Amino acid sequence: MDRKKCFVMMPFGTKGEYEEGEREAKFIFDKIIKKAVLSVYSNCEVLLQTELTKTGAINIDIVKNIAESDIAIVDLTGHNPNVFLELGMRYVFWKKTTILLSQSSTQAPFDIANLKFIEYEPKFDGIEKAVNDIIEHLKTSYPTKATDSLAYLAYPNLKVEKNIREDTGVKYHLKWEQFWQRFNDAYSIIVKNNLDEEIDAIIGISHGGLFVADTLYRLLYHIEDDDKNNSSINQNMFISKDKNTIRKPIISLWSDRLFDEEKGESLFDNMINTSLLESLSRYLDKENNTFLLCDDITNKGNTYKDAKAFIKKKIPNCKIIFLPLYAMKTPYRSNILKDSIWSTKYNNESSKSANYNYDIINFPYAKKNTKRK
Repeated sequence: MDRKKCFVMMPFGTKGEYEEGEREAKFIFDKIIKKAVLSVYSNCEVLLQTELTKTGAINIDIVKNIAESDIAIVDLTGHNPNVFLELGMRYVFWKKTTILLSQSSTQAPFDIANLKFIEYEPKFDGIEKAVNDIIEHLKTSYPTKATDSLAYLAYPNLKVEKNIREDTGVKYHLKWEQFWQRFNDAYSIIVKNNLDEEIDAIIGISHGGLFVADTLYRLLYHIEDDDKNNSSINQNMFISKDKNTIRKPIISLWSDRLFDEEKGESLFDNMINTSLLESLSRYLDKENNTFLLCDDITNKGNTYKDAKAFIKKKIPNCKIIFLPLYAMKTPYRSNILKDSIWSTKYNNESSKSANYNYDIINFPYAKKNTKRK
């Protein structure tokens, strides 16, 4: 399961919001909210907004976590103004999975009294009930496509661009030599770990992933003499064995960028990709397949997660090894790369890493100064 992040917005408890002050605030977070979240998502990262500020002021780290967290839980007990401001920001950044809490003793403000709240009591049997209510809400709200944001209810087609890069404005235009070296690095890791023999098929993610998949396939399994004379390719790439008899499928998934999430559609779950994977499964005619899933670059990792989930849905019990040629400088990088060939499981050489400390990478075949989206 991909690791999720939950951000909790609640008062410090220093201004009378809770009857027992800060001690009660800590109890609510540890024994109710965090306990409930980890019961549903055991590896979820649960962050508390009050741990990110000493003065109580809303800072950049808080805003980033509001924007980037998969789940937000907001306790409106005591009508703390900072918490309401943070809730407003959350509603603009995310259309769903914002869970509202309020103690029974706190009357909801008229402006949002019509929203769905989980009322709770942090005492006696109210503690267990609060935990169970949050668990139930998490199980029903996260998988659904329903919107719980006032902003998106008012403007269903609202688009908010969240730049999740640690943005320093640094751009880098790769040279061809550097670009091909990435394939050399990937090749050596794959062969060193005998993954070339374990892999049953190579799957590309969209057109960028197809290029990576096709190049690696040629490098690993099917090199013709004529290819070696191609002056645009680094000659050192081709250190292949006699693999003329090896036949391994290579396909690419179509990412339908115009999918309608509100209608239950997804990036990859369409008739074309379904036919491809069904045909691949029949061709391989075996269980426990291993697939090398390729992409040219990964940012937040949502495309990879969607592709992985779709493949596992159509071909259960398969093993997926991720190969992004590059991974952008984002807070999500380490979590994404743990499933990749660049992880320490396969790679102990720091020089052979997918990490790249630039905010924007332009590939050699792209026009200079053209931002990749």
